Amino acid sequence: MGTLQVGGTTLATKNSSTGKVDLHDTNISFPPGHIIQTQFTQVTTKSTQTYSADTDTPINVLQVNITPHFNNSIIKLECYFMLEYDGVNEMNGSVGFFYRNTTALGNTDSLPGARSIGVGTGQIQYYSSDATSSPENYNLTFFDRPNDGTNAIAQITYKFGIVADAGGTMYINQAVNDSSDANGYMERGCSYISATEIAQSGNGTITPAKA
Repeated sequence: MGTLQVGGTTLATKNSSTGKVDLHDTNISFPPGHIIQTQFTQVTTKSTQTYSADTDTPINVLQVNITPHFNNSIIKLECYFMLEYDGVNEMNGSVGFFYRNTTALGNTDSLPGARSIGVGTGQIQYYSSDATSSPENYNLTFFDRPNDGTNAIAQITYKFGIVADAGGTMYINQAVNDSSDANGYMERGCSYISATEIAQSGNGTITPAKA
């Protein structure tokens, strides 16, 4: 087994089992902005999920686990969520957001009242009201600092969530009316969530929960 050392500090070790070189991350300083790792979950099949009105709801199929290599990293979260609500106006007044474990992340303005609070709104596909054949989507990004540089490193589960005006059913990666239309008016697609660890040069404040 070979090792790479600088000034007596081990930076890398050759793994005798795999024949590859394993970096000793805790002994290496990466420049700010350097991508350390990316984890993702990609969903290529359709499903359904129910939800309640005005309630933060995690999407069961859109979650990803990541264990940061450093305790001061930023995590870049990205999600594309294809769905169709079964209510014709449900995308109006709905927002998407992310969970860090059980903490919901998003807008932090005080006194939210009855507003829907999240990271951003979704997009409709068709200009006219439709609740059976025109899927919508959320395409959102958020930067999270899960650790202030002083706490121990642990695995984090990130999830995508929504809050919507009325309860019902979400048709995921499909239209509500998922028929084989000869005119090609019914769509199916894919959704994903990803978490990318990005190196930082110093510590900072943990991202707070949304309002």
